[in-house]
Amino acid sequence: MRIELNMEQKQNQKLIMTQSLQQSIQILRYDNEELRNFLQDKSLENPLLKVNIMDDYETRPVRCLAQSTMNDKEAPDIHHLIDNSFSLNDSLLQQIHLNYQDTYIRKLLIFLAGNIDKNGYLDISIEEAQRETGAKHQEVKEALGLLQQLDPPGVGARNLQECLTIQAQRDSSSPAYTYEILKADFDLFIQRKWQQISEKYKIELREIQKIADYIKKYSFHPSSEYEDMRKNYIVPDIIVNVIDNNISISFNKSSSKVITFRQKYFNKLCKVEDKEVQKYLKEKKEEFEVLQKSVIQRGDTILRVATEIVNYQKEFFLDFNKPLKPLRLKTIAKNLNIHESTVSRAVNGKYLKTNSGIYELKSFFSNGLGQKDNSDNVSAVSVKIRIKEIVEAENKKKPLSDQKIANIIKNEGIVISRRAIAKYRDELNIPSSTERKRYD
Repeated sequence: MRIELNMEQKQNQKLIMTQSLQQSIQILRYDNEELRNFLQDKSLENPLLKVNIMDDYETRPVRCLAQSTMNDKEAPDIHHLIDNSFSLNDSLLQQIHLNYQDTYIRKLLIFLAGNIDKNGYLDISIEEAQRETGAKHQEVKEALGLLQQLDPPGVGARNLQECLTIQAQRDSSSPAYTYEILKADFDLFIQRKWQQISEKYKIELREIQKIADYIKKYSFHPSSEYEDMRKNYIVPDIIVNVIDNNISISFNKSSSKVITFRQKYFNKLCKVEDKEVQKYLKEKKEEFEVLQKSVIQRGDTILRVATEIVNYQKEFFLDFNKPLKPLRLKTIAKNLNIHESTVSRAVNGKYLKTNSGIYELKSFFSNGLGQKDNSDNVSAVSVKIRIKEIVEAENKKKPLSDQKIANIIKNEGIVISRRAIAKYRDELNIPSSTERKRYD
């Protein structure tokens, strides 16, 4: 038995994930808000880095491509939004202190107000409140009744039925029997068993229809007006302008100038004759340069991907009523010679501003529906738009079933199943034919 030792040289190719590469990938994945937060954290570690506040926020809502042919409501005026530093709990405590003297009931009111959840509902039962406060059952009920008289209407409710009932009780202009039906026949009402309600109250179905339409103005979440509205405002990454059928695409300047180098501060510190200080300055300057390169690369990648998307969906951008063509991540990745994961990171949470509105970049991707000729030239988005158009035009007294909608679309040359119609209808938040039926 012989043991031989040989030295052999092999050449292998490996991709080493350097720290700067990891950082670039991470930065590309961030949306503008996440990027700013990340850079602000970095600025705490690097005194040479200055983060610029991006204040070019758009107040228009992000548009859904499946609804792009419909008229959107105007966005709320940002100057009329509630001050978000003043929370629902702050409002309740202020009302309690203004309206009630310092008694035991007020203490119970303050306790109950502290147990209001993020939707404005009471997150504790009367029995639990009794155990935690030592109060009597009637005392807790009295405090709850007073809490439910505060603004906004519906606050302190324990469920949706009570929330709507409170609002109906305080609303003198509501249709006849609104409060009574919500109070005593809520289950029949939401299950649309309106014939039983009609017989009980001796009213016609169209009167119940009026009630159903009217309570849509009620708030299902009393705390909604206190929610942070700023999360609905974004900084678009890409600007698309169309003039005389010519499309121009640019990266938003406000989101490109995210960080700057504090040159004056750097020059001042360079005068300090200390080796440790000079070494520190060199390291921090290199950190800034690597970070700046990653931010610039992020912008370049987003712009390249967005440009390819716009070119592919050119017909849509020239006429926003045109449907989108089926588009997949791998198509853009192949055209740009980059990985699919890079395209995915470049479109998630990134937005594009057009003359028609603001769209998320990833919304331009949709799978095609397989047709009889094995083609893939019908996008799911275009089918959704057609479903919405059909539903809007239907006879509301005799709504179309999913099968009938499928048949209409099939007659237009698109092969689609009833189950696919039901799926897309749910994604569009369109109720079933039974729930869409009207009696007026």
